[in-house]
Amino acid sequence: MGYLKYILGGVALSCLADIYGILDVCRKSLALQESFYNQQKLRKEQQLKMLGAALRHMYKENHQQAETVPEKKVEENK
Repeated sequence: MGYLKYILGGVALSCLADIYGILDVCRKSLALQESFYNQQKLRKEQQLKMLGAALRHMYKENHQQAETVPEKKVEENK
């Protein structure tokens, strides 16, 4: 009967080790997914910043052109 305890104890420890290994793999997988998500989020934020900068630049150019065009027309009419 004593040997049976040792055998069952060994099986239980083996099962616990397997479960711990599975949990470790799951934890690493979640960490990788979180890292990927954070990278995607940073890329989108950078793209939005670049788009915002481009739109501000285009707005300034168009605003400057709109200011200069009427002045030229006024000067031509004089």
